[in-house]
Amino acid sequence: MSRLISMGRATLLKVCLTFFICFAALPVFSQQFNFEYFTLENGLPQATIFSVFQDSRGYLWLGTEGSGVCRFDGKEFRIINQSKGLAGDVVRSIIEDDQGRLWFGTDAGISVHNGNKLITVNEDKGLSSNTIVCLYRDKNNNIWAGTAGDKGGLNKVELLPDDSIKITKYSVDNGLSDNNVFALCEDNYNRLWIGTFGGGIDVMYDEGRTISKLQNFPSNHILTMSPDSMNNLWIGTYDMGAFKISVSEEMNSGRIEHVSNVFKTAENTVWTILPAPDDIWFGTNENGILRFINQEINSINISNGLLKNQIISIFMDREENIWVSCSDGGICRFLGDRFYSLTKKDGLSDENVYSIAISRSGEIWVGTYGGGLYRLTLDQGSYSFKNYTVRDGLPDNIVNSLALDRHDNLWIATPGGIARFNGKSFEVFNEEKDGLINNFVNSICIDRDNIVWCGTRKGVSIYDGIGFKNAKKGYLPNAEVQAIIQDKSGNVWCGTLGGLAKFSGDQLTTYDEMEGLTQKKIHTLAEDKRGNIWIGTFGGGIFKMSVNTNDKLPIKQMITDSLLNSPNVYSLIFENDTTLLAGTDKGMNRIILDNNFRVKRVFNYSLKDGFTGIKNNLNAVARKGDEIWFGTVNGITAYRPEYDKIKISGPGIHITDVRLFFNEVDWGKEKYEIIPWTQLPQNLKLSYKNNHLTFHYVGLLFSDKEEITYQYMLEGLDKSWSPQRKETEAVYPGLSPGEYTFRVVALDRYGNRSEKAAEFSFEITPPFWQTTWFYIVCALIAISAIAAFIKYRERKLRNERDTLERIVRERTAEVVQQRDQIEIQRDEIQRQHNIVTEQKKDIMDSIRYAKRIQTAAIPSPETVINELKDILILYRPRDVVSGDFYWMGIENEKIIMIAADCTGHGVPGAFTSMLGISMLNDIIGQGSTTLPDVILNELRDNIVRSLKQSPDSDSKDGMDIAILTIDKKADTLDFAGAMNPLFIIRNSSHEKINDSFVEEGEFRLYEIKGDKMPAAIHDKMEPFTRTTISIKPDDKFYMFSDGYEDQFGGPGQHKLMRKNLKKLLLSIHHLPMAEQKQLLEKTMDEWKGDLPQVDDILVIGLSV
Repeated sequence: MSRLISMGRATLLKVCLTFFICFAALPVFSQQFNFEYFTLENGLPQATIFSVFQDSRGYLWLGTEGSGVCRFDGKEFRIINQSKGLAGDVVRSIIEDDQGRLWFGTDAGISVHNGNKLITVNEDKGLSSNTIVCLYRDKNNNIWAGTAGDKGGLNKVELLPDDSIKITKYSVDNGLSDNNVFALCEDNYNRLWIGTFGGGIDVMYDEGRTISKLQNFPSNHILTMSPDSMNNLWIGTYDMGAFKISVSEEMNSGRIEHVSNVFKTAENTVWTILPAPDDIWFGTNENGILRFINQEINSINISNGLLKNQIISIFMDREENIWVSCSDGGICRFLGDRFYSLTKKDGLSDENVYSIAISRSGEIWVGTYGGGLYRLTLDQGSYSFKNYTVRDGLPDNIVNSLALDRHDNLWIATPGGIARFNGKSFEVFNEEKDGLINNFVNSICIDRDNIVWCGTRKGVSIYDGIGFKNAKKGYLPNAEVQAIIQDKSGNVWCGTLGGLAKFSGDQLTTYDEMEGLTQKKIHTLAEDKRGNIWIGTFGGGIFKMSVNTNDKLPIKQMITDSLLNSPNVYSLIFENDTTLLAGTDKGMNRIILDNNFRVKRVFNYSLKDGFTGIKNNLNAVARKGDEIWFGTVNGITAYRPEYDKIKISGPGIHITDVRLFFNEVDWGKEKYEIIPWTQLPQNLKLSYKNNHLTFHYVGLLFSDKEEITYQYMLEGLDKSWSPQRKETEAVYPGLSPGEYTFRVVALDRYGNRSEKAAEFSFEITPPFWQTTWFYIVCALIAISAIAAFIKYRERKLRNERDTLERIVRERTAEVVQQRDQIEIQRDEIQRQHNIVTEQKKDIMDSIRYAKRIQTAAIPSPETVINELKDILILYRPRDVVSGDFYWMGIENEKIIMIAADCTGHGVPGAFTSMLGISMLNDIIGQGSTTLPDVILNELRDNIVRSLKQSPDSDSKDGMDIAILTIDKKADTLDFAGAMNPLFIIRNSSHEKINDSFVEEGEFRLYEIKGDKMPAAIHDKMEPFTRTTISIKPDDKFYMFSDGYEDQFGGPGQHKLMRKNLKKLLLSIHHLPMAEQKQLLEKTMDEWKGDLPQVDDILVIGLSV
C-alpha cells in the first residue's frame, strides 16, 4: 500500500474514485455470519454497487459502477441509465429532498427525478464539476454536492419551482482546503463538515460565510464521515484508518480518537462507516468488515460470510437491515445475530452433528455421524477441536447420543454399544460382554441417582454401576426407544416408535391413542415448569401430556404443521418457562406459550432467516449459557434469543400496474397523466367495453419478503377483504359501469398489516343508453309524443262520437239478437280451454317426471368424490330435461369421467341421453371396460345398431362425447373424444404435453383434441384414438359440451368462443373448484345478460 500512496496525486484520486484496489483476505478466525446475497445471477445489473439508499416510499436504490441506478423491491431490479435520461451511468451518491425527489450523483453531473421525469444539473448549468462524489441534505433541506477534479469543490444546489437551477460554489479560491470533496455531514451545531481528499477536514458555518480547517487531524485523505446519536463523528480515511471525533461547540476542542488502533490489523483504508443503534460497522479495503458490538470486535470477511473483502458501502434501512456492497461482489443483506454456525470452516471436520453435551465446566462435546466424537474448547475467542474415533477406543464412529454423569464422565451412545469416557480412556459396554439389551443405542440419559438409561432398538437397558437390567420384551409400546428424559418428580419417560412409556419406580405406564396420543412415532421429549411432558412426533407435530388432570384424554395435540414449518419434530428444549424451541427437518420453530401453556404464537425459522443447518438431528440440542445449540446435517447452528427482535411495523405496499384483459397498457400513450413514482394513470375512466382489469402490487419487507401475504378489496364491488394470499395480482373481469377504488394491504408472518392501504380509484363509464342525459331526452320525447297523441285523440273522438251514437242505435237491436249466440259460443270456448289446460298439465307433469328419471339415471358424483382432490360440475339444461349428460364411476380401481352432448336438447335430447347412459352402464359396468377408446367404439356401434342408422338413412342422431380414465396408481390418464376435447392446465416447469397450448405466467393450458367424428353414423367410421398422459402435481382437467362456448352474449351479442373459455380457466384454475364453479356461473350470467340460453351447458373440472 505504501507504493500506492507514493503515486502522483491525480493517479491516487482516480484509484479512490473507481475503488480499483487489489486486496487479500486476512485470515482471522470467527464464527460463520449469515448473509442473503444479490449478484448478477439474481438480476443485479452490475457487480459493483457504490451507494445504497432507501426512499420515503420504502424502495431501495442502488448506484452502480457503470449501469446507472436501479430500484429494488426485494425481488426485482428496475434500471434507470443514460438511455433513459440519467446524466451518467456511474452513480456514487443518492439522496431524497423534502419534496420526495431523488438526487443521483453521477460521473456526468446530477440527475433529479421527480417520479415522472429526470432533470440534469451539470457544468453547463453552473456545476463546478460533473464528477459527483457525494450528495448531502442538511437540516434546512439544502442540497450539497461534493465534486472532484481540478475544477471540483463544494456546490449548494437549489432547484427552483420552474425547474431552473441556482448553484453556489465553494472551492480553494474561497476557503476550501482542497477541491476534491469526498464526504459531507452536519453536526448538532448546524455546522457542515467537509471531508476532502488532499486537504483534510473543513467546517462551514455562519450560513456558508465562514470555512475553517479542522486543526490537528492526522490525515488529509478523507473518504467517509458518519454522525452517531451521541454527537460523535466517525471518520474513515484512505491512509490512516478510522477516527472518532467527539464534537463540541468549540470546533477545534473536540477529542480525536484513532479507532484503528484497536482493529489489530494493518488496515489503513476505511471506505464506509455505519454507526448503528447497537454496533458500529467499518467497511475496509482489504479486511472486509470490522464490527464493534458489546465491547468486542467481529471480523467479517470471505472466510466467514462475505463474497469479497473490499467493502464499498454499508447501509441500514428502516427495518434495521444492514446492506453491504462489495467490490465486484454485488450487495448482500446481513441476516442478523440470532443464529451463527460452526462448520468445517471452523474446524468441525464432520458436519453431520448427531448429539451435543455441555459439561458444568463448559466443555462442549459433539457427536457426529461417522466422524466420531469432538471436544470443543474455547481459547481466546476461537474454538479448538479434538477428535476421538474408534482408533481411540470408541465403539463406533456414529455417536447417537451423549450424557454427562455427576462426576462429569461422558456417556456415549453408538450403534456398537455405549462407552464411558473419563477424560483419558474409553470403557465400552455392549450386548455380548455386559448384557446390554441391544448394541444399537439411540438415546442415553443419566438420572439424578446417577443411573444410566439406554434406549435401544430392542428396548431399555438400565445400568446401575454394577450391571444392566433390561425391560422385558413386550412391556414397552414399541421396542425402538428414541428419547429418554427424567422429570422433576423422578419419573423416567421413554418415547418410542409406538407410544409413550413412564417408569415410576417399579411401575410402568404406557400411553397411546386411548389417552389421546394419535401419532405414536415419538422422536423427542421435554418437560415444562409444571411437570407436563411435551412430545415431539414424526408426522404429527407436538403433543402435551398433562400430568395433573382428570381428563380421560390427558394427551392433546398442541401444534400441527399448520403452524410448524414441518410436522416432523426432532428436538425440543425450553428456552424459558413460556418459550419452547422445536427443531424439525426444515428448520426451527419458536413457540410462545401463555401462563396456562396454551400456544399464543409460533415463529418459524429456516435458511432464509439464518438457520443454515436446515435439518435437525434426533435430540441433538443443548443449552450453552444463554445460547441454544442445535445439531444439524450442516454442522452446529447456535440460536441467541437476545438478538431475536420481533418487528411490529407492517410491510410497505404499492400498486405497480393496472392491465386490461391481462395486457400491459402504456397509459401515457393513452393521454393520461401518470401518478409520480408509479406507472398508474390519474383519473382513469374506461369504456364499459374495457371492464376486465388486473391489478399488480408489491409488498416491501426486505427482512421477510417470502412470507408476505396480501389482502385486497374493490370498493364498489367487494363487501369485505379477500382471504390472505401470496399472489401479487388481483383479477376483476366483467366489471359493471360505476366508480371503484381498489385497495390492498400487505401482511408479514406475524400478522402486522401495512400502516396504510395502497389505493387506486377509477371509473367505468356506462354506454350512452344508460346515461342520465339519454334518459332525460327520452323522457322529453315521450312526454311530447303523449301530449300530441292526446290532442289528436280528443279531436278524433269528437268526430267519431256522433257516428258512434248512430251506429249504437242501429246495432243495439243486432246485439240483442246475437247475445244468445255469443253466450253459447262462450260456453264452448271455456270447455275447450279447460281441455287444453288439462292436457298441458299432463304433458308438463310427464316432462318433470322424465327429468327425475334422467337425474336418477346420471351417476352421483359421490361415487368418485373421495378419490379426487377436488371436482366441479356445472350442469345447466336449457329446458326442463337435457340433451347433455355426464357419467362417472370407478371400475377396476380406475376413475372414469364422461361428458356428453347429445343431438338436440329438451325432450329429444333427453331420450338420446337416456339411451347413452344405459349403453355406458352396460359397456362399463357389465363389460368392465375402462379404456376410453374401446368405450367410444362400443358406444358408437350400439347407437348405430339401436337407431338403425346407415350411410343412406336420415337418422344421424348421436352424441359428441369426451371420456377420461384416471389410474391413480400409475399417475396416468387415458383420453378419447368424439368431437369434444380435454383441457389440461399444468405448471410450465413440468413435462410438456404437446405444442398446442395457451400460456399465462407459470401455467399452460393444453388442448387434447378429440377425433373429428361423433358417436353415431358418420362419413368417417375409423376407430377412436386414445391419448395417454402422465399426471403431474397440481394438474387441472376440464371437459365440457359446446353449450358454454356457443352461448350468445356480450356487447356484440356474439358467441363466447373457446379461446375466451381458455383465458377464463387459466385465470381461475388456482382457486378451489367450488369457487371456480361460482366464477364460471357468474361469467356466464354476465355474458348472457337477458338473452335466452341457446343450448344445454355442461362443464366438468377436477384435480387428482
